[in-house]
Amino acid sequence: MFKLSLILQLLIPLWLTNAGFNIWSFIRKKYNLPDYSLDLNKKFFDQKRIFGDSKTMMGIPLSLILGCLSGLLIQKLNLGFILGISTYIGSTISGFFKRRIGLKRGASFPVLDQSDYLIAAYSILNILNINYFDNQTYIYAFFTTLIVHSLTNIITYKMGIRKYPW
Repeated sequence: MFKLSLILQLLIPLWLTNAGFNIWSFIRKKYNLPDYSLDLNKKFFDQKRIFGDSKTMMGIPLSLILGCLSGLLIQKLNLGFILGISTYIGSTISGFFKRRIGLKRGASFPVLDQSDYLIAAYSILNILNINYFDNQTYIYAFFTTLIVHSLTNIITYKMGIRKYPW
């Protein structure tokens, strides 16, 4: 059965945290604020950057704060915390794989770009044996995210917040 409230409890922390990264990046660049890359400009065995410039040290506390705030919004602080950090982990892992296959910062990787944080949340919640959401909720959330994420990327690109529309 379609459970909108469960889907929103899963997606609100993920979406808000992911949006927060983009807003932070916009503010940081606009006001020339410092931040440091998570990989400290180090290279992997393949001589490519480990994560790239878009994965920053500020992303860690930002994901925790936004995850907790969104957890308060859905009245599940611990779930918000886990989903907030899952967003950062998913984005970081996808950045790692994008660097391995030679994609530059900002390059599009369809489906992964829109769902990396949802895949990470699914994996982390399962590893932690937190069975709050059923598989049908994840499936609905996945397809909803593909649509909503794509639309918000286009809108924020046109607003000048994002550098690319994907």
